[in-house]
Amino acid sequence: MNLLISAAEIYTPGPIKGRKLRGLFACTAAAFACDMPPIDGLAYDDLLAAYARFTAEQADRVIRRGDNLGEIEDRLYAGAYRMGRELRATFRITTTAEALAAAKVLYRALGIDLRATPGGEITVHRCFFSAYYAAPVCRLIASLDAGLFAGLSNGGQLAFTRRITEGNDCCLAHFRGNNP
Repeated sequence: MNLLISAAEIYTPGPIKGRKLRGLFACTAAAFACDMPPIDGLAYDDLLAAYARFTAEQADRVIRRGDNLGEIEDRLYAGAYRMGRELRATFRITTTAEALAAAKVLYRALGIDLRATPGGEITVHRCFFSAYYAAPVCRLIASLDAGLFAGLSNGGQLAFTRRITEGNDCCLAHFRGNNP
């Protein structure tokens, strides 16, 4: 097992979580071509709630306006892919199992209870964002998930089949890694 991921499973310092969440905030704002709200000085839990509100508002705005969602999905994916690649290098990820273990750590920091089998079956029983997102917003924002997983795994693919925001008791997805 990857020692860096094992250490992060035990404890991730608040300042590191905050820095990564601020990076996700910035990449999301860039994808929506808008400014970030003021977030300086926010404690981590407040920052996470601000991010949830921001993403819900921005996604709802572009959906209601009828913007080209394909372009926005591509930008969300690309930004998260870059973050995933950086994390892949930081954690020295070389296998699909390590990519899934890192995703579990990252998602736990975001209030998401992500479970994954070695075969890539993913279940989310609890998601912080489900209290903020309507189903169409969740489908759009899932481009971030796909990009992050692809970056962590050198191009793997994530596909959701069920979502909490659609009235289900959990989210289900399948991940096919690509680690060479």
